[in-house]
Amino acid sequence: MKKTNVFLTHIALSVLPLAPMHAEEYYVAGGDFMTGATGLLAYLAVAMLPLASMQAEETPTEKQELPHLWLDGEYLYWWVKNSPAPAPLVNEGPINTVQTTVLGGNSLNTEARSGGKFSAGYWFDANQVFEIDAGYLFLTSGSYSKTVSSSGLIGSPRLTFPFFNVVASEEDFSGISYPDNYSGLATLKVENSMQDAELNGSFKVFNYHDQFDLRVLSGFFWWNFHEKMAFTTDSPYVNPPIDVFNTQDNFQATNNFYGGQIGFQGKYLWKKFSFLCKGQVALGAIDQKLNIHGKLVTNDFNGFGSPETFAAGYTAMPTNTGTFNQTQFSIIPQVNAQIGCQIAKWLNIHLGYTFLYATDVMWASNQIDSNINPSQAPAISVNPSLAVVGEARPKPLMKTAGFWTQGINAGVTLQF
Repeated sequence: MKKTNVFLTHIALSVLPLAPMHAEEYYVAGGDFMTGATGLLAYLAVAMLPLASMQAEETPTEKQELPHLWLDGEYLYWWVKNSPAPAPLVNEGPINTVQTTVLGGNSLNTEARSGGKFSAGYWFDANQVFEIDAGYLFLTSGSYSKTVSSSGLIGSPRLTFPFFNVVASEEDFSGISYPDNYSGLATLKVENSMQDAELNGSFKVFNYHDQFDLRVLSGFFWWNFHEKMAFTTDSPYVNPPIDVFNTQDNFQATNNFYGGQIGFQGKYLWKKFSFLCKGQVALGAIDQKLNIHGKLVTNDFNGFGSPETFAAGYTAMPTNTGTFNQTQFSIIPQVNAQIGCQIAKWLNIHLGYTFLYATDVMWASNQIDSNINPSQAPAISVNPSLAVVGEARPKPLMKTAGFWTQGINAGVTLQF
């Protein structure tokens, strides 16, 4: 019925100009049939004119074509799980009494950090059924740092490096500071960062009145986590001659995950707002690399001449120095919830939350082996020899632990 009325309205508007021309002829007796008929249509047009405004709004319009391409940029503010506790590295207090661990022994908070995510996607059909998308995410480095010191003056605290002596089969220690002899400064620093990338194809499996749709996705996922830890000490004599005694122990762990992923995404539209929930899980292999190296720089073994360098510190020695690799199975699930607002046809802003977990991740902070053979450690044995006599310890531990990160995301999506 509406289509008919609209059709008549258009006729009325087209014939309306004829009304003044034929109004009189319509009433003239003997007027020809065509003249009367034209006049009749003209007056009918006047009668139908009010329908024009009523039916114009009811005229169905063609459905606008949905965009095919989208680009998205997000700012991230995320937290990362505390790095696992390294072995106790520095104790404070008199020997043969209860000492306090002042460096190491506790998990390390690397604090929240910023990041970014950039994504792009393309719909291959007008109804947005099949889509392909890609994304890259990064978190800037987060760090933890703590320093303890003693002046070496009379009455100052004594600092020691504790370890288990595998040769003597007993708890042992090495001095970092000693009152009225040498001062001590020890620093522990941990820094880590994360990034990932993915490529997915998704298919719309359910749609309800263009308000709610459910998609299934699958694709490739790469994830990278890198952490480095440095333990440094400085123990010069308080009194002349000029003494140099610096140690460095460095541990670096790199994780690269490669795997396939599957997931679901649900999206609900209400007026200008959208509510999205996405869950996915990746399964694959995680390639892990651990790099360890240490050194001692001192002039204690050559009569306080020019400093010499030895390839061993307090925890990194010839028996665990080098690069070590392993590969194992890992699972990385993640969830994302998001609320958005359509500002314009081509512009959407959104705010969301993301949680990601990874199994069997290598952290640098828990790779210290506190079982030590001091024969290869000049910093402990006060002997320049690096030869190992007895059990080869410390060794590369290659330990793994769970990882998680979570945080808020704020972004902008452009649609074309």
